[in-house]
Amino acid sequence: MIARILPLLDDSASSKGVPEKKLALRALLKMSVGASDATYAARDFLKRYPSSPLAGDVAVRLGNDAMLAGKLAEATKFYKLASEVSRPGPSSIARYMLGWVHYHNGDAEGAVEELVPSLTDPAFACGKLVPFEKSVLALAVHAWMDLPTDRLASYPPVQEGRCGGKILLTSLGEAEEKRGETPRAAVVFDVLASRFSSDEATLTYEMKSVEDLIRAGREDEAFSRALTLKEKYGPGSAWAASQPPAVRKKAHEKLAMMLETLSERKFDEGIRSGNRSAMAEAAAGMEQFFAVKGAPSLISKPDLRLKWAISSLKAGDRETGIGILEELLKEERSGTIGEKAAILYAETMIAGYERKEQTAGDAEKGALLLLGRFPSEKAVSLAYRAAVDMVDAGDYEHAARTASSLEENQANPKPLPLLHKARLVQAEAYVFMNEYGKARGKANQILAGAKGKEVEPKVWERAKDLLLLSSLKEVEERTAAEDWIGAAKMLEDLVRRFPEAPEAPGYSLRAMRSYREGGDPEGAIRIGTFFLGKYPRREESIEVTGVIGTYLEERKEYLKAADAYADVADRLPKNSAAGRFLFRSARLSLDHGDPKGARSRFSSYRDRYSTPRWRNAYAVLSLGLQDWKEGKIKLALRGMEEGLRRVDAGVEPDAPKELYEVAGKAQIAIGEYWAGQFRRLKLTAPLEKNLAIKDRFFRRSLEAFEKAERKAPLEVALNASQLSGDLLVEFGKAILSSQQPKGMSEEERAQYEEALAGRARPFFERSLDWYIEAMDRLEAEKGPSEFAIPLRQRLEEAQRLLAAIPAPQGGK
Repeated sequence: MIARILPLLDDSASSKGVPEKKLALRALLKMSVGASDATYAARDFLKRYPSSPLAGDVAVRLGNDAMLAGKLAEATKFYKLASEVSRPGPSSIARYMLGWVHYHNGDAEGAVEELVPSLTDPAFACGKLVPFEKSVLALAVHAWMDLPTDRLASYPPVQEGRCGGKILLTSLGEAEEKRGETPRAAVVFDVLASRFSSDEATLTYEMKSVEDLIRAGREDEAFSRALTLKEKYGPGSAWAASQPPAVRKKAHEKLAMMLETLSERKFDEGIRSGNRSAMAEAAAGMEQFFAVKGAPSLISKPDLRLKWAISSLKAGDRETGIGILEELLKEERSGTIGEKAAILYAETMIAGYERKEQTAGDAEKGALLLLGRFPSEKAVSLAYRAAVDMVDAGDYEHAARTASSLEENQANPKPLPLLHKARLVQAEAYVFMNEYGKARGKANQILAGAKGKEVEPKVWERAKDLLLLSSLKEVEERTAAEDWIGAAKMLEDLVRRFPEAPEAPGYSLRAMRSYREGGDPEGAIRIGTFFLGKYPRREESIEVTGVIGTYLEERKEYLKAADAYADVADRLPKNSAAGRFLFRSARLSLDHGDPKGARSRFSSYRDRYSTPRWRNAYAVLSLGLQDWKEGKIKLALRGMEEGLRRVDAGVEPDAPKELYEVAGKAQIAIGEYWAGQFRRLKLTAPLEKNLAIKDRFFRRSLEAFEKAERKAPLEVALNASQLSGDLLVEFGKAILSSQQPKGMSEEERAQYEEALAGRARPFFERSLDWYIEAMDRLEAEKGPSEFAIPLRQRLEEAQRLLAAIPAPQGGK
């Protein structure tokens, strides 16, 4: 079709009469079909009509062709020409291409300037974009990703509030998020929210900005901004009033959810770090959450209200915190929330009383409310603490009432030591109240208990002092409830600050003991390790090592415990406990993968300590067994035989079964050695000579196994019995398979084999007896079931071997 139209538009005869549109159409058609003179026709048109509205279309086509040909400068010239024409279509395309050229030349600023007309165009879609608009948007986003975000607000499409600007900001923010540039994304969404503040999605933009600040690690800034959202978008705000009810409701739900999440996050941070400002921010966020959600949420969110109370108190806002707790307690909740609220209320009242911010009546009210409604060990502890505080402050009537309530409360069993302490508090209070009879009565109740068993010695001594001094109103010291961990930390701090002080070793020991009493192994190990490093030669190192070693073993850090035991044994070898520690160290090393350490420590024990005899023998046997495992046969045999001689020479009556277990293993190892010699000797002709030698090895091996059977614990004994039976079977088989003399007739050979069978038969019969006795013992002593199967299998094999040998004439 184009080929038929072009001759009609040909102006070769005379171009003067060819209209402008005709020339433009001819140039465009020729370029469409790739005519050889298409470029000439297009350039000719631009030369004649540079200001024509159609010049833009032609220039764009020329620019595209130049671009495809790699002539970037020429393409740019045509695009600039097209961008200046009045027709918006070609002009927009040209500007887009110029922007593309700028961007790919590293000039992002030039690119975004070229895209201003397109993005500012009122025709630019606010919803679904056409392909060209998508291209413009994509280029603008890529260019702005290379430019500072502080210029976004003044960018004309944004400044003028155009759809192109809004979509650009939305897309740019999402793009920055995807590439991890959350600080830039936060700025973009902030600009979006401030410029399009009446948009129904404005709150979403602000929330995205907050989220991006959090991802960027600027949590404080994010939370501060989040706290401004209620005033801007919450109930009663101008924005909320301008939105439909459905939009408003959904926005408030999202805002509340965000405030709840951020507040709980700040709360956790405050709990973790102890940061007071974090708690203040958490409290402010929770307050705004409840303001956005409204009154019904106060009932449905008791856990968050409790956190609100906690954060308010920790932030120093006692009035708000106490008010929230009192409201929670009025609801008389019986679950965990109610109990936590009651505990916190009691703690707050008592702590406030300690700081002289609350009255004794407030502290008593909090303690007794908790004790009455949620009786527990914690409640008893707080009530006791309050009573002690009241005695210290001189509020004796409150102290006596609180301690009496603690004593008389029957809802929860109280430890007897704590019960005596409560009576002690009452006794002290009664002394100062001049009620000496009551004071003596309480002191007598305490002293009626056995000192050191039912009553702690300090409590008992103090009660005695009060009994003596109740008429004189003189109290020299008081017994307070021990805060073991707090005391330990204080002592540890003193030790570390003044390690050279004469009292420092004593402080260290008290700190370690307090950590142990308070159930803090980490603290005990820490201060104990400090003590051992600072005062290694003091005799108290034995006690410290005992505590540290026990904790390390409980934590399954056996080799660390072994090292600690060995170190103190080396430093204080003459201490009565040193041998016990060194022996324990060697056993731990052996049992938990440190054979080198075990060898060294057993060797040291063997050389240093001859008593208890059983431990010395155990050490010698263990060294022998280690040599056996390492293939040092001769050294192992000497060691094991020496250890067995020491056992046979006599050990203490209370020697544990572990000694006889290791002795049994040594006997088995010796038996295995002789069994190995037995197996290596092959029975060849002449049979009698070889048989005698083999029998000697057999008897030595069997003798060792029999000793293990008699003295070792069940499992080792059963193993020895099985090995004995196996050895008997092996001897019988060896006889049957022994070398036969050459040159015998068939009759002689039959007689010879019959003789061999006769020699082998007793061994099979004895093996049967051995296996049966082992199985009987296993059943009688209820040993491990896993021994039954191999014993039964060997018994059946021995029976098969015996059945294959005819019984001797006249024999069984």
